[in-house]
Amino acid sequence: MFPQSTHPGNMPIRVLAYNILNKFELEGLKTFPNFKEAIDKGLVSPGLKYHIEKETLKSPFARCETKQINIQEVFLSFMWSFSYSLFIIVEKGIQERVTKPEWKGEIIFDTDLLIKANQLLSWALTLNVFYSDWDLDLPNPERPNSKDEQFYAEKLNGLYENATCYVLFHEFAHLSLDHCEFAKTVRGKNISNLTAEEISKFKQLEAQADEFAFNALVNGSENEQEKFYKGVAIILAHCAMLFMVHNPKVIKQIKHPDTDIRLETSITNLNLKDPLNEDYIWTVGCFASMKFFSIHNIIVNISPKDPKSLFKDYMAEFEKIKM
Repeated sequence: MFPQSTHPGNMPIRVLAYNILNKFELEGLKTFPNFKEAIDKGLVSPGLKYHIEKETLKSPFARCETKQINIQEVFLSFMWSFSYSLFIIVEKGIQERVTKPEWKGEIIFDTDLLIKANQLLSWALTLNVFYSDWDLDLPNPERPNSKDEQFYAEKLNGLYENATCYVLFHEFAHLSLDHCEFAKTVRGKNISNLTAEEISKFKQLEAQADEFAFNALVNGSENEQEKFYKGVAIILAHCAMLFMVHNPKVIKQIKHPDTDIRLETSITNLNLKDPLNEDYIWTVGCFASMKFFSIHNIIVNISPKDPKSLFKDYMAEFEKIKM
């Protein structure tokens, strides 16, 4: 156990807080020659403002007034729990069983790893509605409950760090590309009063920030496997965004590209060459989509097929709920 004096916070994710900052700086300096220059010029304040209040889930955000990126301990807890759960369920509940004759396309939670991963996912999704403490009997990065949990938690930490850095690079883009200048022109304006041109501009800047964040992680990849590994992290980040909406219709966005479209774009932009890697990425997207419809009690009738085709069917279902 780490003391509060060196690792302040209320949740076990606190033990990885410094890892995130270090990873963010290393990836930024490696990929962008002007990363430090943006800080030196005052476009971005150094460091992250870390909120440890016991509050409901909020996405990281950049304040134009202070040029600072803000992130919650609750958000980091959500990201780790969500990423761990999806990783375990896809790896142990789907990938290991999909080639077996008895596989019928249904995920069976019949091992301790799968049962606890599903319980952890259920808890993580409640953070969007109300705050509650992390049950340390469930998987966590500070005090694993078994050797298996420790093995997969340590394996997952790298994915979690990359997924979180992707979200932070999105906010860094808003500041370093001076998107605040446009934000000033519409400050205080009600969403319903935005013009078509202003809405289009918002979406354009958000897409630009996504592209910046994508390039920050993937463009420095030396080979297909590194690109795949970082790609999985990016997909996990976009899958997590699906579950940060209270109403399923809210995936249709006003200021951002639609949440499901952002997920699909991040997958297709990876342009992976290895069919196994590509199938894995589509499988992650399929499970997240299936879970999204399930928790919102939306019935979809989709026949089992290859992961890419299956994901396309889910995309068609997303379009239906936007109408």
